[in-house]
Amino acid sequence: MKINLNLQSDYSLRTKGTVQEVLNEFHDFNIISIADHNSVKSCYELKNTSVKCLTGLEADAVIGEYTFDYLCYGFNVPEVDTWVSKKFMTISERQKLIFDKLVKICQEKGVNLDMSVAYVPEREYAHDAIFRMLPADFKEQNKLANTDDFYRKGTMDKSFPLYLNMNFLWPDLKELIDVIHKNGGLVFLAHPKRYKFDYKLALELNKDLVDGIEISNQPETPEEVTELYNYATAHNLKVSYGTNYNGLSHTDKEPKYIKLDYEQALLSWVKNYV
Repeated sequence: MKINLNLQSDYSLRTKGTVQEVLNEFHDFNIISIADHNSVKSCYELKNTSVKCLTGLEADAVIGEYTFDYLCYGFNVPEVDTWVSKKFMTISERQKLIFDKLVKICQEKGVNLDMSVAYVPEREYAHDAIFRMLPADFKEQNKLANTDDFYRKGTMDKSFPLYLNMNFLWPDLKELIDVIHKNGGLVFLAHPKRYKFDYKLALELNKDLVDGIEISNQPETPEEVTELYNYATAHNLKVSYGTNYNGLSHTDKEPKYIKLDYEQALLSWVKNYV
């Protein structure tokens, strides 16, 4: 079957495509989920489509000092939307908060930013903006090749000079899980391999809290997808998979290295929600 449970529309940043355009792009799929970052607005537009759509959300949440991304599925939309809108606010509001925090940290640390090009929060992630404003020598000294380095290997690391504790904005994982479970949904740890440390630590920190894990998101190898599937099975966790499709930097439509066993494991819970 053709299944992708990690798509994004223009309710997220760094994307290309309205909800309808995403639905058109995936019209020949069996099951999809548009899981926008900290927004469930796309869920209101999933009517009148031939594709089976699972309500989705990709939410930021923290466990102690660690920030992780969580894929939430199958929830009651209005109630979750009320919580998400209050907790995460609008894109521009939350990105402006993050941007201002990072600017202040840079000032305190004596890192001079090139602010000749104004920051527009509804169009750009705060971390993207700060990264492009950082001096070249700072990037070189701290081995920052791209924005992901700056975010996941930089500001999320306590030893990094511009560390930013996201507890001021992101909810605790238990709060997220309570909201999603209360409204009939499930919570999965997204893309375990994309964090700055050994993904086994991410799995261990989450294993007694989440309902499942995403086993294929790209860039996993076939062996890593198998390892993640085996981990999920051993710990009685559900599995999900997708491509993080956004129409720009991520354009793969079909998840890689999916075997029949993996598909059956996914369908065993998805069938209750579509």
